[in-house]
Amino acid sequence: MIRILSQSQVQRLRIACAINAAAHRAAAAAAQPGATTKAVEQAAFEELTCWGGEPSFITEAGFPSSACISVNDETGHGVPGSRYLQEGDVVKVDIGVLYQGMHSDAARTIIIGDAPPRVHHLVRTTANALWAGIEAAQPGGRLSDVSSAVAETVRTAGLTVVKSAFGHGIGESLHEEPSVANFGPPGLGPILRPGMAICIEPVVCEGIGLVKRRSDGWTDVTVDGSLAAHFEHTVLITGSGPQVLTAQDPREASFAPCWVGEGEPIEPGIWCRTMRPGEEPEVFQQVAAVMDPVLISAYGRRAKVDEVLGVADSQVVVVESAVGKSGCVVLSRTGESMHVHVLAVAKSFQQNGLGRKIMEKVEAIARVAQCRQVTLCVQTSNPRAQSFYTRLGYEVVGQSYVNTLDMYKRL
Repeated sequence: MIRILSQSQVQRLRIACAINAAAHRAAAAAAQPGATTKAVEQAAFEELTCWGGEPSFITEAGFPSSACISVNDETGHGVPGSRYLQEGDVVKVDIGVLYQGMHSDAARTIIIGDAPPRVHHLVRTTANALWAGIEAAQPGGRLSDVSSAVAETVRTAGLTVVKSAFGHGIGESLHEEPSVANFGPPGLGPILRPGMAICIEPVVCEGIGLVKRRSDGWTDVTVDGSLAAHFEHTVLITGSGPQVLTAQDPREASFAPCWVGEGEPIEPGIWCRTMRPGEEPEVFQQVAAVMDPVLISAYGRRAKVDEVLGVADSQVVVVESAVGKSGCVVLSRTGESMHVHVLAVAKSFQQNGLGRKIMEKVEAIARVAQCRQVTLCVQTSNPRAQSFYTRLGYEVVGQSYVNTLDMYKRL
């Protein structure tokens, strides 16, 4: 049975995927000439556990380490150990994370130091095949559309898919239905529906594409000794297209960052969600009704919709209740900081502590996005806002603009 995830499951999956991305960043930093494969795995393990995750591969699959580290002709399931990485090695890092009952799975290939052009061609093609598969994972499409897109990318590059390696569904189990092949014609298989989560993971090699298992009972290698590469992302199918949940950077591809799902609770009867297409005028009207004096002070005139809601690389989060929209937050991420551009709470909700609860939600969102701090600006002419943020633990750290204070809170 192919599982359609609930909102609660999706939110926990997002966190598991964010932790996975952080573990991959740590592993990549450790993957240097002279490092052992065990050291790379240990860096990933320390990072994922510090964020509250558990290693899926140990917990569910019985693998002897928290990450698979496979080198050169090893196609997958490599057991980390005392092997030292050398210049030119092709290192596959595959990490699974369990967080509050939900699994994430992601893999990437790292070239250690310098390598010949053909190695870069192999790794680049495998990454391109992954993104081709992701772009084909459209709601209403068929599962084999993904498989065909992967295969065609690899074929036209003159390389070979390892047909024994499959992607899979994911959720409460690490490997769920459906199996996601990396070959085959389009238009076949189950329909992709919003709420499905799948792992797309091409494994590509320079040779004939056949593998064998080593005597350790885990590590797969190409039978002809040819180099192999492996990439994988956990992807959520939504009504507007695929969302890559394990991307290490929201700018990694042309998929918009999405830190908030649909209808996430803030308190009983009040929830938040991403702003929908066409809502900008209504949301801006509410923001202006609450913040007009502040916006006029900031811009020297009445602000325009795009100036408030159209901030580059930002996400507009709408807060609503049974009686309608209750507020709005505009967020963007820069490096390790989540920046609050706008926080507006409808006047009828300003006396019940909703602003504080929204900021608590913002801090939770920042943690999911692997940010280390939340930053914001307040007008010097707005002592009420200064007092509000100070009570929440924010400190004044500078004054980047005239009449504006920079405030900050470490998470």
